Amino acid sequence: MTICLLADDSQSMAGQAAAEATEAIRDFVALLQSSCAGRGSCFRLLLIKFGDFPTVLSDSLPILDLDPQRIEIAGTSGGTDIAGALELAGRRFSTSASAAGALPPLVLLYSDGRPTGADPLPVSQEIKAMAYPAGQHPLLVTCGFGEADETLLRSLATSSDHYRRLSHPSEIRQFLTIVGTSVSTVTTEGRPTEAVWLGLGRALARAA
Repeated sequence: MTICLLADDSQSMAGQAAAEATEAIRDFVALLQSSCAGRGSCFRLLLIKFGDFPTVLSDSLPILDLDPQRIEIAGTSGGTDIAGALELAGRRFSTSASAAGALPPLVLLYSDGRPTGADPLPVSQEIKAMAYPAGQHPLLVTCGFGEADETLLRSLATSSDHYRRLSHPSEIRQFLTIVGTSVSTVTTEGRPTEAVWLGLGRALARAA
């Protein structure tokens, strides 16, 4: 399964917020690596940071090949191009969606601001409509804090159960831990993708 993390790297994230996000992502990767122990890389990570434009930090690399300590979010870019980040991720997905046995990706997006550039809603709808084998579709999970556009982020998510409002950037770690634990548990148990998506929605709703 590919897990795609879209990380806000706009200037409003600079300082403590970026440091919190960096540590949260490193812990998230370490959690996924731990869940794969003895079974090989059961996840791939597509990590994209976005500000004025999106930048790929990890291009669907096997999770065990990553060094979490080399991941860093600095908050050095001006804008908040959510649409660009989603479009870049969607291009990566479209090349693998038709492969035999391909699993739909899990897309995680967090932001503390309001989007600049194009409207991200049409792009999110295209991603959520991508058809994978057995009629499965990607899951889009979002969270927002600070001055984030909550209405937009909720509409980008697959459902209202897949949106989480955070009161502080320090809670990104909790958000990613919930996601990582839920996905790792049901994946290692060999449940179908639909069960993974349902279980994740329930876990986020319980923790809200």
